[in-house]
Amino acid sequence: MLRVANIPSRCFLRNISRPSLTKNCFTFQPYSSKFSAHQHITPRFVSTKSDLTHQDEDATTSPPTSAIDYTKPIDLPEKLATQEKQVQTKKSRSILARNLRLYRDLGKANLSLLVAISSLAVWFAAGPPFTFLTPTCLFGGTFLLSASAASLNHIIERDYDKLMKRTRMRPLPSGRMTVTHAKAFALGSALIGSSVLYVGTNALTVSIGLGTLVTYAFVYTPLKRVHWLNTEVGAIVGALPPLMGWSASTGHILCREAFLLFLAQMFWQLPHFMSIAWRNKDDYLRGGFKMLSGEDPTGKRTAGKAVVYAALLSALPIVSSLTGATSWMFAVDGSVICLYQLYIAVLFYRNPSRSTATALLFPTSVVTLTLFLILFVLHSTKWRENKDGDFFAANFDVLRHVGARHCPSIFHQIETDEISNNETRGWCPVPHSHKSTKADNV
Repeated sequence: MLRVANIPSRCFLRNISRPSLTKNCFTFQPYSSKFSAHQHITPRFVSTKSDLTHQDEDATTSPPTSAIDYTKPIDLPEKLATQEKQVQTKKSRSILARNLRLYRDLGKANLSLLVAISSLAVWFAAGPPFTFLTPTCLFGGTFLLSASAASLNHIIERDYDKLMKRTRMRPLPSGRMTVTHAKAFALGSALIGSSVLYVGTNALTVSIGLGTLVTYAFVYTPLKRVHWLNTEVGAIVGALPPLMGWSASTGHILCREAFLLFLAQMFWQLPHFMSIAWRNKDDYLRGGFKMLSGEDPTGKRTAGKAVVYAALLSALPIVSSLTGATSWMFAVDGSVICLYQLYIAVLFYRNPSRSTATALLFPTSVVTLTLFLILFVLHSTKWRENKDGDFFAANFDVLRHVGARHCPSIFHQIETDEISNNETRGWCPVPHSHKSTKADNV
């Protein structure tokens, strides 16, 4: 690093650009921590008037350069060409990533993923036989139909979303995507999703999926600006995807298991939606949406509904065990999961605030639904029908035997040699196939 030393202020400020510079005007010294502030060293170079005169003479006597032809293309070196290609590739990737983020926001990817997972879990709960094509098409088709419904919702509400803080940065209100582009995405997702469902499932599943899309986009969405009962209507519409999973597996929906799963999805959604309505009360009022929270200054009515529906969800594990849809163990562990959500809903009712509503929303609500579906699959009595040669059933039964080893009921039966009677297996928390033996469970 260099520092300027012994520079007269008149020369530095006034005569710096003139050729008649005084001697020792520009004297540079290398900076070093070895020397003190008052110690000077020998200057490295000194620019004088004679030096500048010699430089001017050299510049005058040098031969003139040849004229440059600007019409000829310049050959870039190979390294520069490679760098140019890398820049173009990065630009293309950034554009692709930006478009994918727009599609993700437009189709509400997180919500669509949860809907697809719920339908897939119900398909597993229906029991064997299993195939690889059906669950793949069920998951993909349900996800695309849900994304199409969400896109139509964004298109219809784009003018109102501009008024709300939580929605004004969506692709359409922010101007990052045109309405025509959004319509094309919604139509393409609906066509591809329904085609995928038809290939891998059946006509009933496709009908339920398209019915869900139409009801969500053209019944529930306009109703949000008419009456606060739109929340209940939306919960009914959101409970249809589990029926798609059951119909994809069995070909029908008129059974106790399908009805119980439909109720479970509906009862779960309402505490979830009530907490969202209270957290974003001012935003909904600003956007002109009719929500119960907008007519509830204290929050007691909104939180009270959350408590009621959380209590109904807590009763479903007992009802499913009484009807024989699941084993009796589901009445124990399933109720524990739902009772925790009920406890958080009661806290929300006792003190309606943004913090208590958030506690009911995340992570309580999402975890409750996930664990409920997993436990329903594990305790479903449909798994008693063992299908020989079924890959999924054979491997999944291993997990069920692990659960049986930790079950107090089946452990007592093994110790007392009562497991040979098929009738006693009905009390096992994790029901087994009729071909299971004592050796399989020990």
